Order: sequence, then structure tokens, then C-alpha cells
Amino acid sequence: MSTKTGSYKTYQSHARHTGSNPAAHIPDPRLLLIPQEILKDATVLDIGCNNGAVAGHLLLRHAVKSVVGVDVDEELILKSRSHVNFMLSRLHPDKTDPGGKREEWYPVSSVRKYGSRIAHAEVCARGRFWCGDYVTAVDPVSSPSSAGGGYDVVLALSVVKWVHLAHGDAGLRRFFEKVAADVRPWGYFLLEPQDWESYGRAVGKNPALRGVFEGIRVRPGEGMEGLIVECGFRVVRKWGVGEGGVGLKREVLLFQRLGKGEGEESGLDM
Repeated sequence: MSTKTGSYKTYQSHARHTGSNPAAHIPDPRLLLIPQEILKDATVLDIGCNNGAVAGHLLLRHAVKSVVGVDVDEELILKSRSHVNFMLSRLHPDKTDPGGKREEWYPVSSVRKYGSRIAHAEVCARGRFWCGDYVTAVDPVSSPSSAGGGYDVVLALSVVKWVHLAHGDAGLRRFFEKVAADVRPWGYFLLEPQDWESYGRAVGKNPALRGVFEGIRVRPGEGMEGLIVECGFRVVRKWGVGEGGVGLKREVLLFQRLGKGEGEESGLDM
């Protein structure tokens, strides 16, 4: 089902792209690809956050400090806020809960019957959502790029095709340049690009995209990867279709933002 802007409400879901169970308490296997020491206490920017499922999993299971989600669709941003509230409501308030079932402490049935357990202010402190076009945003106050010092991790899961079809090659470069500006030196960028064939299918469903599509020269694969490297990243790891032990239906790439000067951290070599 799509929203008024044409976005699919569960497009970013790991179930769609790995065939796994979509239930809120089932871990997103794509996030398990990232070394968990990277995510612990990390600040995360989720570009194309859709309905907030990934943000919820990050907060629920991966001990991140905070998540900022951005999406062009206002309806999905509203859904993200309620989704994260729902997922956080299930956590045991004591982080040292010995049972290891923190997400089961306040079950789904209780949330649905009695409402959210988490106060709105507490949710906003850890998960914030911003509606707008990440590529064209220029307001440093309201845009995600206003995070001081840069994010530890930036995610772009199943969104880059739509950026590319909306803004062309120039917009794609701008997208990766903004990611490079928004992630801290030696921080990480996890990308799940769509394949070239899916571009054609998208144009078939929406002929208005054909003009931009026909002007595209940078394609997913080596061309796009090279562009990201030009923007200041190095490739840390690539998982192909079916790899990673999670049944990936799309390639997933982990990049690291290069820092300046000597004596800085060099990050992981996987």
C-alpha cells in the first residue's frame, strides 16, 4: 500500500528485502551485518526512514544512543514516530533485566489495549524524525545535517534509486557529498542500493521519471561505488545477494568516511 506521495509504507522493511519475518520483535538481519561495536552508543542518521521500522530496531536491539530519521513523505514520518513509540514501549525499564527479554516485558497485546508506556518526550530524546528532501535541504537548523560533530553511522537502505530518479546523476553526487558531510571522520555509511533493472520497473510504473532515467550515466555497481569513494569514503565490506547469512536479496555495502591527519582511528578491517 502506498501513501499520497507514492511511497510504499513498508518499502524499507527487512522482510521485503530478505524474506524474513516482518514482526516488530524480529531483528532486522541487515543491521546484524554491521559489527555491533560500531552501533553501541552510536548516533545514527537513517535516510529514507519510511515507517520507522529500522529506527525502532536500532533503538530496541542495538544499543544506539539516538536515531534521526528523514523521509520525504509526511505520512510516513508520522507513522515512524508512532512505530518507535510502540517498539520502545515494550522494553523493560531496567536495562540490567537478567531475563534477557527486555522487548517482551510489555507485550504487544498490552500496548494495543492500554496504549504506549513511553512518554512522548522520552521517545523524542532518542528517536527524532524530519520530513523533507535530504538532497535539497538547505536549512542547517531543521535539516539532519545540523547534528554537531557528525553522525557515527548513516544508513541508506533501499532509497538511493529514488534519489537517483528524482535528481539524476548530479543529485546522486550531491546525496553522497551530504552523507560525507554528515558522518564524522572514520564514521560508517551502510548502503543497500537497488539494481539497475529495478530502475526500469519504476519508470514503467511512473512514466514521469523517464526523462531523468534516460539521462542517468552512473549505474549501481562499480560506477556508484566509485562515486562514493570520490566523496571521501573507503569500502570496508560488501555482501552480495544471498550472503551475510541472512538471505540478502540486494547487495549491501559498508563504507567508512576517511579522516584527515595522522594519529586518528583507522576503523575496522573486516
